[in-house]
Amino acid sequence: MKDKKNYRFGKNQKLKSRKVIEELFTSDQIFFSYPIKCILLAQPSDKYVLPKIATVVSKRNYKRAVDRNKVKRLLREVYRLNSFDFKSTIPKDKQYNLAFIYIGKTIEPYISIEKAMKMILKKICE
Repeated sequence: MKDKKNYRFGKNQKLKSRKVIEELFTSDQIFFSYPIKCILLAQPSDKYVLPKIATVVSKRNYKRAVDRNKVKRLLREVYRLNSFDFKSTIPKDKQYNLAFIYIGKTIEPYISIEKAMKMILKKICE
C-alpha cells in the first residue's frame, strides 16, 4: 500500500493558549518571505507533539472581517498542504509553536502565498 500523507489540520494543531502566544511574540526567531512573516518558538518536550500555529492578519490593513478571515483561511490552507515535509523533518524532542503574520497590503494570489510559505518552512527546517 502506498505511503499516505496526512494533510489534516485539526484542533490539536491550533495555537490557543494565551500564555504560549505571549511567549511566542517575545521570541527572537523570525523568518520573513513577503507577504508572510513567521515567528517561531521551540520548546523542549518529552513526547512528540505536532507543531501548533496561529494566523494573524492586521485590522489596520484589512478593516473588514470578511477580508481578514479570507486571508487567514488562505494561510491555514497553504500551511496544511505544505506542512507534511516540515513535520517529518523537525526534531521529535521539541514542541514548535508558529505564528504566521500576513503583512501584505493587498490580498496576494494563492501561488505567491504558497511560494512564501514554502520558503519559510524550508528556512525553519535548516
